[in-house]
Amino acid sequence: MDRSRIKQAIFIILSFVAVLCIGFGIYRVWNSFIEFDESMLREKDNQYYSLIRSNDINIENSLDSFVREAETLFARPRLEQLRKEWSDSNHTDTTELKAYFRENPLINNPMYEDFFMMYKDKIQVSASGRTKYKFLSGINSKGFRICTDNKGNYYLAYEYSATKNIDYEALIDLEDLFENAGGLSSEGDLMLLDNSSTLVLYRTDDKIVVAPVDDEADENTAKRIACITDCQEKGVSDGVSLELTKTRIIEPDAGVFPVVGDGAEDGESDTADATDAGDGESDTAGEVTDAAEIGEADNADDADATNDDADETADEANETADEATANATETDDATDEATDTAATAQTTNQEATPALAETEEVVYTARMITIPSEESVNGEFAIGITADYEEAVGPSRRAAENILIYGGIGVGGIVVLILLMLLMRRENTANARELQLLKRKNSEMEELNQNMLALSHHQRLETIGTMTASIAHDFNNLLTPIMGYSMMSMEMLPPGMEDIQENLMEVYNASVKAKDMVTRLAELTKKGKEENFTALDPAEIIDNSLKVTVPAKPKNVAVKVRFRSNNRKMRGDATQISQLVMNIVLNAYDAMREKGGTLYVSTRIEDNRIAMIFKDTGDGMDAETVARIFDPFYTTKESGKGTGLGLAIVAQIAETHGGKVYVDSTPGDGTEFKITFPMLEKEAEVNKSTIQINAEELKAKLDEASRQAQNK
Repeated sequence: MDRSRIKQAIFIILSFVAVLCIGFGIYRVWNSFIEFDESMLREKDNQYYSLIRSNDINIENSLDSFVREAETLFARPRLEQLRKEWSDSNHTDTTELKAYFRENPLINNPMYEDFFMMYKDKIQVSASGRTKYKFLSGINSKGFRICTDNKGNYYLAYEYSATKNIDYEALIDLEDLFENAGGLSSEGDLMLLDNSSTLVLYRTDDKIVVAPVDDEADENTAKRIACITDCQEKGVSDGVSLELTKTRIIEPDAGVFPVVGDGAEDGESDTADATDAGDGESDTAGEVTDAAEIGEADNADDADATNDDADETADEANETADEATANATETDDATDEATDTAATAQTTNQEATPALAETEEVVYTARMITIPSEESVNGEFAIGITADYEEAVGPSRRAAENILIYGGIGVGGIVVLILLMLLMRRENTANARELQLLKRKNSEMEELNQNMLALSHHQRLETIGTMTASIAHDFNNLLTPIMGYSMMSMEMLPPGMEDIQENLMEVYNASVKAKDMVTRLAELTKKGKEENFTALDPAEIIDNSLKVTVPAKPKNVAVKVRFRSNNRKMRGDATQISQLVMNIVLNAYDAMREKGGTLYVSTRIEDNRIAMIFKDTGDGMDAETVARIFDPFYTTKESGKGTGLGLAIVAQIAETHGGKVYVDSTPGDGTEFKITFPMLEKEAEVNKSTIQINAEELKAKLDEASRQAQNK
């Protein structure tokens, strides 16, 4: 098989793999969206379950408060006393009982609809005067049951048993209970179903509906009632998706103003409101009539005891009926005015509106979360909340879609950017290589420059050493007779020749200085011999050297020593290391001679090396001076007070012993010299020897320091 066929087969295989990857990716994306919807659905269900629990607790708190207050009212000794008086009157005198129920403070709470007393399941007296109540369910374990009046209003009744035949009833207004449960909240549509599945409570656009379960309702409400009833029958919390409908306004054509409200509907609504007001007044009249009838009946019963009470009650009932009739007349007038106003508004609206907005019915998916009464905290009502699933999940789904779309755009942009980077990489590679080449050449040039500077320094030292080695012997031969004849001439002078003796002494001293300079130049070129290297204790070397330099130490200079080398050793020539220490110490003394100060001398271990540190508190040096202090014959001292060879010898000795010299100096803050030497391994310390400094050399150094002190 040739190469072209192999490449073609590879291309086909790779294309097939790419198609599979794309298909698998699309499949996973689709499944991810499904999983995302399910997770969002669970999250929203949990949110609405939390909302249901909150409503459940509100209902429980309202019922508990109602029961406590009702039991407090029914358990008062005053009521017990009035009940006994009523029993003693042969169940005829209800005046005081009526007053007790009518005047109790709870009647002013809108949640409490009525209070009454029953004797053998028959209402004897009530706070409102009404006695036509019908119970629709039996009493449950908490003492609650559903009841209705003759006008079709429904209440939740709480029964309190006083005696075997006497019971007290307190009625709860279910609309107020629904409001307290959160029925007016804008989050989700709340629906309640009592535990006997008798009544259902829900909210419409303009009111709260309390109706029997089997009453006729619109399609959406019927589906919700069926869902919560099924949940109550199964006794299991559940979340169900429902297909509901809603009205959507179709946007009018261009040039047609949107209709805010229909005049006829507004007029009809206003008329209905007025009619409702009239009905309300009629209800009041009816209630008053009922009160009159009850009053007349009660008065007839009380007539056996006293006719005065009956007459008084009848008069009150008649006055109340007259007031209700007057209110009804005023309500009729208000209804007529509302009707006229509605007609006027309808005419005006029809003239001002060129077209009516159209609407259409839209099917949407809603989610209803329900818990049965037996799982609720309140125990009286099953609770359900309906929410628009699309409104709940839609934003998150759109966000996920946007993430996918814009993420794909971002990935595409990244791919394009990668291609551009690959194209630019070829150009950058050459530039990078050239830059690396330039950097390497620059580094090599810097290294070469440093090597040349070091070589130049060594060449200067070698030149000085060669010159010194060639003339040192001859120069010493010339200085020896000068010094000898000077001494002989001074001894031969007769007394009284002090001037000539002083002149000869100057000649002798100058010869001594010249010989010392030649000696230093010779030492500058010397290299320590390996056979002279021994194991040295740096602390001992420094301590002995400081003792030698004591005569040269100014009185206003203090020396503080701290050795922390832990008795570790270094290998070197004891004489040369001592000379290194003395040169640095004498320079420090000279730097602090005028103003005084302190010289800090210490040793320590740094990175397997022994460090000798000398820090003075003198005037310090600038960077330019520090750069030249190791050059031979360079000195900052006055003429005649320094040769400029001390630190050059220090650098030479340190280099011979594998050491490094570090200088840190700032004008006004003094100078610090740190010299590090390789530390001798413990195994190599077996052949150590005691450091001995030649007495003659020490004496010569001491004499030199004394002469320098005298000259200064």
